[in-house]
Amino acid sequence: MEGELSVFPLTEALSLIHEHRRSGTLEVQAGPLPLTLRLQAGEVVGAAILDWEGLEALFTFPLHPKEGRFRFRPGPPGTEKPLMPFAALLGEWARVNDEWDRFRTLVD
Repeated sequence: MEGELSVFPLTEALSLIHEHRRSGTLEVQAGPLPLTLRLQAGEVVGAAILDWEGLEALFTFPLHPKEGRFRFRPGPPGTEKPLMPFAALLGEWARVNDEWDRFRTLVD
């Protein structure tokens, strides 16, 4: 599965993968840095921006990029544990992005 983020938002792609309990790698290119997510049975078990890994890396990436591309490559399920439960992960990612947007507005 692949597409344009302007047509099929990142949150919808993630929700689709989660609902169908898919395993594999989701690569997102929106802006200068790529995000790579590893998923198992629909849960995010790894996140990386280049060699920066973990939740901190994930939360710096915009949850609602206006443009860019994504590609999901199916893979075999593994044994890694989720970084956070899916709903909590999306909620925290949205919260951090919202706080960053407000902070940037104040600094500008």
